[in-house]
Amino acid sequence: MTPHAAKPLRVAMLIGSLAHGGAERQLVTLACGLRRRGHAVRVFTLRPGNAYTAELADAGVAVRCLGVPLLRPWWNPRGKVGALATLARTVRLLRDFRPDILHCWLFEAEAWGLLAKLLAAPGRLVTIRGNLGSDLARSPWRHLVRGAASLAASAIIANASVLARQARRAELLLRRDRIHVIRNGLDAEAIARIPPADRSTLPSCIPADAPLVACVANLFAYKGHQDLIRAWVGVHRIHPTAHLLLIGRDEGRRDALVSLAHDLGVGGVVHFLGARADAIGLVKAARVFVLPSHEEGLPNAVVEAMLAGVPVVATRVGGVPEAIRHERTGLLVEAGNVAALGDALVRLLDDAKLAGRLASHARTSACKRFAVERLVAGHLAVYRSL
Repeated sequence: MTPHAAKPLRVAMLIGSLAHGGAERQLVTLACGLRRRGHAVRVFTLRPGNAYTAELADAGVAVRCLGVPLLRPWWNPRGKVGALATLARTVRLLRDFRPDILHCWLFEAEAWGLLAKLLAAPGRLVTIRGNLGSDLARSPWRHLVRGAASLAASAIIANASVLARQARRAELLLRRDRIHVIRNGLDAEAIARIPPADRSTLPSCIPADAPLVACVANLFAYKGHQDLIRAWVGVHRIHPTAHLLLIGRDEGRRDALVSLAHDLGVGGVVHFLGARADAIGLVKAARVFVLPSHEEGLPNAVVEAMLAGVPVVATRVGGVPEAIRHERTGLLVEAGNVAALGDALVRLLDDAKLAGRLASHARTSACKRFAVERLVAGHLAVYRSL
């Protein structure tokens, strides 16, 4: 190894917030891993959100909230002045830190990072592809910003092969050697140490011996909660004592989903728990994990369930089939197929032997393929190549 290759790097990471979420979890895992290897890492958030700040602080990673105004106030003069002042402060903070790498996570941070680079902020620009981004297709200006950020980026990192292929198809001017696939990394040993959640933390209406099915997903439309609730009608008919736990922060859809559950007659066995710090413990307390998304990158929640030793039912979208091999490490169904989703859940609730076999194979596979060291080493290799 040459002295240049061994030189510690200075990495600035930019993200919307540090609220609970898959991309946020990966940023924290990578930042802490880089810091353990002796690299200087600083995290900048556009908005407040402190789900992971204590973990970053314990690892010696400083976090700075930029206080970027939401897009809506930009349409009035005060909002524009505030945005420009915040952008100037962002560039100043980056110049003070002098990063070798400016690593932007998800669309908002890509847009803000692009503006900073145009104002001569230091560091090679790296962007993340963690979802299929159908919202970009519906918004021409977002698609334009994404394209500009991609052209300005020295590297684009996708967490699934399907996302890399999408980027190559969508952005024809992009050099293919800029796109790298690095799959998510999670700490298998840390997840193994987490005990199943104490049932006393669950709603009191859930009996102590009730079978549980857990879904960890923030309440976005594309996560498919409406399909899961409809599928639960069939599950409830066969397993009336089973309860469904929906774990994740509300993104403006909770009331509609609660109404749907009550209208379908399953309101008493479908529980909205919100964002929970003990989400993995809740998954461990469940018999089955389910993710009914209509689109995904490579979801952390699926890999966490695999590492937790809980059998998985998920939709065949995005990078999910790169994590789950149907009938070997979990069960896959087509997105939007409510009947198939319900049948798969019933199958695992009925067949403990099948559930155990799938869970065992899944954990072995996940430990090998989604290790934290592979995540950190992969990013370092990309950073060093720039």
